[in-house]
Amino acid sequence: MFQTQEKSLIIVYNSDTKQCAEFMTGLIAQMRENGHPINAITINAKKFASMREENKSAKQKILYIGNFAESKVAFSNIHNLQFDKFGIKYGWHGNRAALSIDGRLSDDEFRKMAAFAESTLKEYEIDMEKQAKKSNKISKTLAAVAGGSLLTKIVAGAGAILLGKVAVVVAVAAGISALAAMARNKGELDPGKVKEHQQKFAVQYFCLVHLNDFMGIKDEKTID
Repeated sequence: MFQTQEKSLIIVYNSDTKQCAEFMTGLIAQMRENGHPINAITINAKKFASMREENKSAKQKILYIGNFAESKVAFSNIHNLQFDKFGIKYGWHGNRAALSIDGRLSDDEFRKMAAFAESTLKEYEIDMEKQAKKSNKISKTLAAVAGGSLLTKIVAGAGAILLGKVAVVVAVAAGISALAAMARNKGELDPGKVKEHQQKFAVQYFCLVHLNDFMGIKDEKTID
C-alpha cells in the first residue's frame, strides 16, 4: 500500500479554474477514503497572494491551476514539463507545481484525447490485473505451505498492496468512460462539454500518473 504518513496539498485557483480545483479535491478525497494519504484544500489565488510569506512554507506542496501571477512564476521555474498535450500542460519544481488548460480543442483533437485517456486507463487496469494474479498466487502458495499469525499478515499484505493503486484507477475510471462515450458521438461536439471534459481529464491524468511523484509518495511493489 502507500506509506502511512499523510501529506497535505494546497490547490490555488482563479475564477476560471475554481470548478477544476474543486473537482480535483473531490477526486483526492475519494482516493483518500481508500487509503491514499493526501489531504487537499483549495484557496483562491487572490486570497493566497495576500497571505504573509511566513505562512507559505517552502516545504508545503502547492499546485497552481490556471494562469495568474503566482502560477506564471511557478511555470518560469519549471524546466521540464511532465505533460504538454491537448491544450494541457503541467510540471513542477520542488514543492511548487503548475497546471494550465488553454484553448478550445477541435473535435479531432478531443477524440485523440479520449483515445489517449482510454489507452492510459487500460494500461493501469492490465497492470493491476497482473499484480492481483501474482498476489493471489503468492497467497495460495504460502497458505499451502504453512500457517500462523505471521503468514496471515503476509497474505493480507499481498492483497493490501494493490489497494492504493486500485483507489486511484477506480476514482478516474468513470470520468474517462464518460469522456470516451462523448468522443464516440458522430455528430458535432458541444464546445462547453469539450472544455469541461478537457479540464476533468487534466485533473484525472495528473492524479493517476503524476500526483504521487509530485507529493513524494512511493508505491510499494508486489512481491516478486
